[in-house]
Amino acid sequence: QELDGAQAIQTGPNSVLFVGTKELDCADGTVTIAYEATINTRSGRKTFGTWSVVDSTLDGVAFGGGRLTGDAARCELLPGAEGCILDTFTGSVGG
Repeated sequence: QELDGAQAIQTGPNSVLFVGTKELDCADGTVTIAYEATINTRSGRKTFGTWSVVDSTLDGVAFGGGRLTGDAARCELLPGAEGCILDTFTGSVGG
């Protein structure tokens, strides 16, 4: 789930930086990650960026991070939504 405070910041005439935090609910705890991803609106509907663990109650997850990619062409727009993007997080965690 997206936590409050997510921002979309115009960083150039054709680029937007998305910055925010997400809470991942797991069976044995939660993990909060911070992310940032950039989209070049001129070249397509894909985002690229990074993520890192900022808080965790899940055993074995005290730190970590990796790469974030998103594809706006691969998601289903829900009624009333302004837009959508399918994010994929890859990387590693430990702790």
